[in-house]
Amino acid sequence: MLGSLAISAAIPFLVVRTVTVPLPQATPLSFPELEMVEATASTTGFEWDWITVLLIIYMIGVLIMAVRFIKNLYGLRIKPTDEVKAYEAYTLVLRKWIEVPHSFLTRIYASVSDYKSGAIPNAVLQHEKAHLDQKHSWDVLTIEMLLIVMWFNPLLYLIKYSIKLNHEFLADRAVLANGVATKTYQETLLAYSVNSKHRAIANTFNFPLIKKRFTIMKTHTTTASGLLRSLAIVPVLALLVISCGQEEIVVEPEVLEVVEEPKSTSPGNLIVVDRSIENGTFEVKEGVFKYAISNDKIEVFTLKGESKDLESLGYTILFSDQIEEVEIVDEDFPAPPPPPTALEYINENGKDLVYYIDDKKVSQSEAIKNIEIMGQNGVDISPDKNGNMAIKIKMTDKRWSKMPPPPPPVAPSSLSQEQLIANGSLKIYVNDKIATQAQLDKLASFKSPSDWKNITIYPFQKDGVRSTYFYGEGL
Repeated sequence: MLGSLAISAAIPFLVVRTVTVPLPQATPLSFPELEMVEATASTTGFEWDWITVLLIIYMIGVLIMAVRFIKNLYGLRIKPTDEVKAYEAYTLVLRKWIEVPHSFLTRIYASVSDYKSGAIPNAVLQHEKAHLDQKHSWDVLTIEMLLIVMWFNPLLYLIKYSIKLNHEFLADRAVLANGVATKTYQETLLAYSVNSKHRAIANTFNFPLIKKRFTIMKTHTTTASGLLRSLAIVPVLALLVISCGQEEIVVEPEVLEVVEEPKSTSPGNLIVVDRSIENGTFEVKEGVFKYAISNDKIEVFTLKGESKDLESLGYTILFSDQIEEVEIVDEDFPAPPPPPTALEYINENGKDLVYYIDDKKVSQSEAIKNIEIMGQNGVDISPDKNGNMAIKIKMTDKRWSKMPPPPPPVAPSSLSQEQLIANGSLKIYVNDKIATQAQLDKLASFKSPSDWKNITIYPFQKDGVRSTYFYGEGL
């Protein structure tokens, strides 16, 4: 039975067949032109991380099973109140509160009062000695440690029960082989069956299913019958290997005839980068890539952050102020489509994106307003640490420099703030909605820098209208 556990654990790692899959050519991503729509703020609220929840539940189960295992082991130690004697080659531990004899490793545990009064038949002690002779405790320890790790698997509990029942069959057979009469031994077994309590990691004389144990005592299996039953395992094992074995998949690139052609610099393989935008994206026929400008050099990466050498594929990457130095060989070659801007990418994929400003998660509307005011520089499109595609905004000095200056002071006027808002010359937004009077009062109550700690402010002025956008929780 322990062998079946080892085999079942090994079968998924056996390679039963190898499948070769040709590596398909990469298909470039297309960004169709979409009509710009008004972006609205969306709040996802609290989201459960189910992987973390399941991991916590699993660890709680492991902890409970480990404590149970240690507690059972601790209960089998020799206590100061125990009397210790020798029984043949093993240790006999006599203690007060034992109803039924049981055994573990090299010890047999029995009631001190029953032992001294002669109430424990020798067949019972011989039964426990058979468990120790056949090293059954090691089988039980193995399955108990597996249960700590895989406590959620119901089949392990069934296997544990079957292993302990098989131990009883073997111990019963050993006792009967020593000359104890079957009828006398069965009467002894019945006398102890009324006490149902038994230890989880010890072999005990009164293990349940008395009727089945009686039946096995009278059953004689021939060698031929045992051999046939063993051979029946072979087709079952083969079926398990075929159905549950590992399928190895080998990915090989398609072998294509390569014709060497001279490389030319033309609009089809020329990539132009704006020197003022340090981080951005562009699209070629191989897909969409990111770039970063460092020390007047252009480094190219995949959207997953892996370095990519496009020059080896025949591309030339230049700054826009160097474009006049390039000789165009084929003027009829179609020019590549312009790379999608962050706002275009949001319009196409907004519902599947998350947004960050300096590693702080923000709403879609706050990110859009930031890009509208401060431009593309410092905006990165790549997966975040959770694997979700994200718009990441880094507030660099160059980015802050594009913050529009605060509106000029209002000329002396008898108009109140409410009247300025009413006549349309002043607009105040809170989380992309016109501020209510309660929100205006709350903003007016902020006096210290700590009040503004988690508030983001974007002053904006266009067409003679002054606007201020406030973003923050609790406003």
